[in-house]
Amino acid sequence: DYMSQVYYSVDVMPRSDARVRGELREVRLGQVGISRFCADQQRVFRYAEAAKQDSEENFVFIFPVVENLYFEQRGKSGFVAPGGVALLNSSEYYEASCPDRFENLTLKVPCASLRSRLPGIDDACASFNHVNPAIAKAILGLASPLLDPDAVMNNHQKDGIAETIVDLLELMLNSEPETTEAPH
Repeated sequence: DYMSQVYYSVDVMPRSDARVRGELREVRLGQVGISRFCADQQRVFRYAEAAKQDSEENFVFIFPVVENLYFEQRGKSGFVAPGGVALLNSSEYYEASCPDRFENLTLKVPCASLRSRLPGIDDACASFNHVNPAIAKAILGLASPLLDPDAVMNNHQKDGIAETIVDLLELMLNSEPETTEAPH
């Protein structure tokens, strides 16, 4: 239930003992939602019927921190390792699965605000190969401390940080990913 309050309506299928053990923290900075999720093995489903009932459409950036994330959307699927990011659209069906001891940071940003800045962002959905690791690390470094319950900010500071995070997401999506090819 709490996951649906933080994100939107999702169905969670835990492993066989029928319980999900974990922790979920969230902070809202204007339109940007930031959350840290630590949990045992589970599968999360976002069904099209639930998406139709929600009034919001968000791009969801899932940054695995510990263990790999499996995702599926738009007929595409893959595993995302720590240091990478999966980009999903909350208005469409998707599945995200994780193993025990999984931890991630998730950014939820309204689609309309990113489409105006990145007209091709919808083509990047359901993918994970557009990441510049240095920029992804900078985003994690900026967003993670904000989940500390002792982090105190005024509204001006929150708005500034939210705008900086969106700027970094734009930079990350407009940058060429680093390659691991050996020089010729």
